[in-house]
Amino acid sequence: MIKDKIITAEQAVSIIEDGRTVALNGFLGAGVAEELYIAIRDAFLKTGHPRDLSLVYASSQGDGSGHGADIFAVPGLIRRVVCGHWGLTTKLQEMVRANEIEAYNLPQGVLAQLYRDIAAHRPGLITRVGLNTCNDPDHGGGRLNERTTEDLVKKITLQGEEYLFFPASPVDIAILHGSYADSLGNITFRDERYKLEALDMVIACHNSGGKVIVHVKDVLENERFPADQVAIPHILVDYIVKMKDPASCSDTYGKQALDKKPKPGAEAIRGIIARRAAMEVNDGELINLGIGLPEKIAEVLADKIEQNKIVCTIESGMIGGKPLSGINFGMSGSPLIVVDSATLFNLYDGGGLDKAFLGMAECDLKGNINVASFAGRIAGVGGFLNIAQNTKYLNFCGLFSVGAELSVEDGKLVIHKEGKCKIAKKVEQIAFDAENAEKRGQKCQYITERCVFALKNGRLELTEIAPGIDLQKDILDLLGENVPISENLKLMDASVFAQ
Repeated sequence: MIKDKIITAEQAVSIIEDGRTVALNGFLGAGVAEELYIAIRDAFLKTGHPRDLSLVYASSQGDGSGHGADIFAVPGLIRRVVCGHWGLTTKLQEMVRANEIEAYNLPQGVLAQLYRDIAAHRPGLITRVGLNTCNDPDHGGGRLNERTTEDLVKKITLQGEEYLFFPASPVDIAILHGSYADSLGNITFRDERYKLEALDMVIACHNSGGKVIVHVKDVLENERFPADQVAIPHILVDYIVKMKDPASCSDTYGKQALDKKPKPGAEAIRGIIARRAAMEVNDGELINLGIGLPEKIAEVLADKIEQNKIVCTIESGMIGGKPLSGINFGMSGSPLIVVDSATLFNLYDGGGLDKAFLGMAECDLKGNINVASFAGRIAGVGGFLNIAQNTKYLNFCGLFSVGAELSVEDGKLVIHKEGKCKIAKKVEQIAFDAENAEKRGQKCQYITERCVFALKNGRLELTEIAPGIDLQKDILDLLGENVPISENLKLMDASVFAQ
């Protein structure tokens, strides 16, 4: 009976025993069962239980201002965190740096797909994703501090080829948010933007002998959902918690850290990079736009996206529609279809994208990219590894110089104050391995506001330069050493600098 499944948040917390593995569903602010997170934290602060929990989640949860998974950032409450992205959980990052918890950063696609292996009682996930990167056991295996010692990934050889093996482990508790429950206890996501890992996570927990707890806005006891509206069938749901404040549940947390806008001058420079990158997109192509600067490319391509001449995808499961930015990253306006995360990562891992446009927090002269950990910040690889390792044509987009003050005058780029070159001799961590990308036959381009590079013979080769830029003073001197220069070096297209 549905009434037997309906419990309070406080009762739900009492079901969670110390030391359990708890899987969470959500993306930034969407699909996050925040009232349950708060109830768990408050119970621990009051009673000391549950304690020493291990959290597992594939997507980033939070906003950089204490929401989402950061609610669990209390010493003693958690023992371990395994997730795909850390950038928006600043309090958890502090605990990692202080060696207060065990911490891993594994690819978002791997974690999303691993639930299916857990559900089917397979030994784990075998994949090439992460080879020769910070997720390779030879390069840290995704471990983030000294306290973290257990190997969650192994390198194996299968039919003469190297792979990474991510062992499956049981899920004791699954916590997720749904829109409503019906008279049977079926859960619908009809007010939600995503499916994410929800069903795969629930089946993994159910088949592990665990408990599935769903937090909903309301229970509609006089309604029975049509089959096509059921996201999770009642037979897989153990407990349902009605929210105390349904109005607080939204896709975003409001205007928080992600909605901080760049200064007008910086926004104009980002526009240069976005317009140059957009020139690489052809009608009929299936692409991915990463978080950060690549989000702006959607603005440039808005008309073609609206006309479905170009189809964008996002790791959250969106196919088609215009990708949104800032705190709304992960959502699309009018998508063609929304699939679960693991399905979309199958598309990515199998090379189904024509092109991808990704950020480059750090880049080196060999073309390696780091997006995971830099300048004392733990960002995380997210879906970057899956996409970067398997897409035919990659465009990495970012500033050449951080902190520089530039403007466009008479169609030329003018440098008023120089900053720090973003292209180093060596990156702190490798999230994209350029050497093996070349061996795989991937085409790679690096687009900045003042020049464009291509990956050739294990080095960055300069192929384009912005009008108004001095090759030696504004590029080579800042790189610290000469780089190969294309015989066909040309000016970046004038339209890129149109005001």
